[in-house]
Amino acid sequence: MRTFLTMLLLLPLFATVVLAQSPPYINYQGVARDRDGAVLQDQALSLRISLLKDGPTGPISFSERHQVVTNDFGMFTLRIGGGELRQGALDALDWGQHGYWLQVE
Repeated sequence: MRTFLTMLLLLPLFATVVLAQSPPYINYQGVARDRDGAVLQDQALSLRISLLKDGPTGPISFSERHQVVTNDFGMFTLRIGGGELRQGALDALDWGQHGYWLQVE
C-alpha cells in the first residue's frame, strides 16, 4: 500500500511535460573599442547581431541591426530580438537541438 501511494504521488512528476520557450529578448551589453583598443566614448554606432548555428563558422540563423549610442565608458546596451530584423526569427530557433554562437559586428 505504501509503494502504491508513493507511486501515485510521483506519477504527476513523470507525467508532466515541460515545454521550453525561447525568450522574447536577450539582454546584451558591450564596450565598443577602436582598432587600437581605445574606448569609443559617446559615439553613435550601427551594430549587426547574428546568431550562427552550430559554431563560429556556421550558417546565420538570425540577424538584426541595432542603432546604439555608447556612454562615457564606451558601454552600450541592447535587446537581441528587438532590433531591425534582417534574417530569420528569434522565436523560430530550435534552441534544444542546436548550439548558437553570437556574432557582433
